Amino acid sequence: AFLGVGKDATWASLWDTLEASATEKAFDMKVEGLVHLVWGLAKVDRMASPVHAAVAKEMVLELQGKRPVAPSLLAKLSWSLGKVQYKGPELTPLMGQIARRSIEQLDAFSPSELARLMRGYGRLKVQLDALTEAVGKRIIDMPSKPTVDASLLLSFAELGHDDLSLYETVIRRAMSNLPSADNLALRSLAGALAVMPATRDIERQQACCLEFYAALSHELLTRMQTLRPRDVAELSKSLLNAHSHQRSALHAAVHEGLLERAEAIVDDFNTKELVKVVNAAGETGFGSTAFLYRACDLVIPNMSSLQISEITTFLLGLSST
Repeated sequence: AFLGVGKDATWASLWDTLEASATEKAFDMKVEGLVHLVWGLAKVDRMASPVHAAVAKEMVLELQGKRPVAPSLLAKLSWSLGKVQYKGPELTPLMGQIARRSIEQLDAFSPSELARLMRGYGRLKVQLDALTEAVGKRIIDMPSKPTVDASLLLSFAELGHDDLSLYETVIRRAMSNLPSADNLALRSLAGALAVMPATRDIERQQACCLEFYAALSHELLTRMQTLRPRDVAELSKSLLNAHSHQRSALHAAVHEGLLERAEAIVDDFNTKELVKVVNAAGETGFGSTAFLYRACDLVIPNMSSLQISEITTFLLGLSST
């Protein structure tokens, strides 16, 4: 109900109050309530807090029992923990229990629920072979959508999965559906390309990724004017890591287009997004002087909100230009 509320001091105070109350009452909640609590907090970009520790503790106990838990709830719980980057002591046993319960009823998961489930594991870098292999077999022949395939591809890549046949299958589906993919899906696909681990057949993998990169780049070039700040920032960061393509004309055209789009909407970026774009400008040599000066005007007053690594990234980007 509060997703549309502006994120001002009153909004923050409201969520602080709700979290404090929920932390005290977590042990009285049913599974549905616990899951929807962390789901809601993740949806409004709240970070991990004592309420997540309380929910995790209760959910470990609940999942150890025999009471059935719906696939949708398991998927939401995994996604929510990944979104807030929960790292509490209950993480390992909880993700193990979620995996066990999910494998027991994997055929009952919809494609979108599988994507949501695996997104949590990918973000948290929790690799459980039994779950990864079971989901990998399930998604080979299942009907899917561009956003689902993109999310699954990114999650498997982040987990270091090395099954080239799975990657090829999902990439082929994703490429055939690129025109109908939304910008979030394109971000996920670029992210997967950036972090995909080496497999046993490097030559075959490189050929597959080259074709994939070309198709993704051509699609991006047709929709530059639709990209929002987060799209530009994430794509700039991900595509920088496509090392084998950095000297190609296509790679240059995509980065030039991204930085031209960034200049057109520079005042709409938040500080962390601008850091990524400035770094890309330094690495690629694109980005106008006017854009860089304006980026500095926006980032420098807000340096206190950045981590040391982000400040270093920003300064390296500037020095490279």
